[in-house]
Amino acid sequence: MKILRNVEIRIFLIGWVILTGLSIFSMIVINDYVIYILLIYSLSIGTLFISLSIFRYQKLEKLNQYLRELSLGNTKLSFEDLLEGELSILQSELYKLTVTIRQQNQQLQQDKESLSKSLADISHQLKTPLTSLYMMFDLMRNPLLDEQKRELFMSQSLQQLHRMKSLINSLLKMSRLESETVKFIKEWVNASQLAIESQSSLDILMDIQSTSINTEILTDKIYCDKNWTQEAVNNILKNAIEHSQPNHQISFVIKKGSLGYQIQITNVGNTIAPEDHHKIFTRFYKSKDAFYDSVGIGLSLSKQIIEQQNGFIDVTSQRNQTTFTITLPFQLENDDSVT
Repeated sequence: MKILRNVEIRIFLIGWVILTGLSIFSMIVINDYVIYILLIYSLSIGTLFISLSIFRYQKLEKLNQYLRELSLGNTKLSFEDLLEGELSILQSELYKLTVTIRQQNQQLQQDKESLSKSLADISHQLKTPLTSLYMMFDLMRNPLLDEQKRELFMSQSLQQLHRMKSLINSLLKMSRLESETVKFIKEWVNASQLAIESQSSLDILMDIQSTSINTEILTDKIYCDKNWTQEAVNNILKNAIEHSQPNHQISFVIKKGSLGYQIQITNVGNTIAPEDHHKIFTRFYKSKDAFYDSVGIGLSLSKQIIEQQNGFIDVTSQRNQTTFTITLPFQLENDDSVT
């Protein structure tokens, strides 16, 4: 019985049995003093009950004090608190509940700080192109402006608008990923098709950088969410092209690895210092040789996409050669999709 876990209940029952036995034995042996024996028995039971009640209320007051200290974060759960009794079990559960609530509050505070920082970063990123647009539109309103300059300002304005559109789209994608509202539909994807579609929007950039992509497909298919994985690969390819030395090919390999399906992208360019390997995946991080219109969000977005498919991205860089390796897990049993 659960009630017997309380030490005061066990003491009372044992005392009650002993006193009852002694009283019955005394009444049998000493018939003339039955009334006195019953009086002593009643007083003894009453005293035992009151003493144990006081003891229990002292434990309740101790538990109340413990809760006050716990709410301030000034106490921990000791081994002695777990020994026995319903109140000790309650104390243990309250401790676990308080720790859980405290951890949730800490996470909420971290999320709040992260959101505040993200909003500040977004405001900073949008402020520059907006200021530029205001200035150019103000100049274009001048009726005496040379037509050639007007065309130039219009072209530059269009570039800024494209940049803002790209930034906003990327931020919306990141917010969806961070809020875990994206449903990844994992399926068998043709590796060659994935490679072709990942490169489809990069032709102009490759011409500007005087580079090309050498594609090598060593597996027929991989298991992933096609659209989101294509987005991640496209961002890494774009980064590789932007940081590639002219007249050097970029290697693009899709194969089976020991831990999963691998997509390797290698370019020849400036070496990334080991201490900067983790920084390049930080939102809005821009290296010193980044493109002028880069906002530093592509690699961060790619990392989130791959990790939410239970994969990971690794980067190695030495002797002016940098390789990004995307690893996506093999298909698990009954694994059709992941949220």
